[in-house]
Amino acid sequence: MGLIKQEVEIEKTLCLNEIKFSMAELCSHQEYEQSKSVIVRQRFISAFIANILTESRHDIQKRFILLEKQIAKLQLDYQNIVCVSHTFFIKLYFIYKKHPDLFEHPEIIKKYLNPNKRIMNFCATKK
Repeated sequence: MGLIKQEVEIEKTLCLNEIKFSMAELCSHQEYEQSKSVIVRQRFISAFIANILTESRHDIQKRFILLEKQIAKLQLDYQNIVCVSHTFFIKLYFIYKKHPDLFEHPEIIKKYLNPNKRIMNFCATKK
């Protein structure tokens, strides 16, 4: 058995930038020191639902739609496409793919994002 070497082409897109929000607006330094990422995830969920993140739900949705168009275009020439972004973006995009009505019914986020658990288990260690 061997490895197949394929040429890799990188295409950058602003669509994959992180979701814009201010940590200072989500929680105080003291709150963060006490609860770490849990408070950030709790407040992110609430701010997304209330549409008070720095980036509006409408703008996030527009990016998702544009990203889908870019991916569809790339699929004409490439079989495998890898997108790299930040966890909140990836998780929201995952939810959006399952529930295209996410932006009309933002409380759907609560079903998929548990503030007490790391997003996508990044940085988790195996025991």
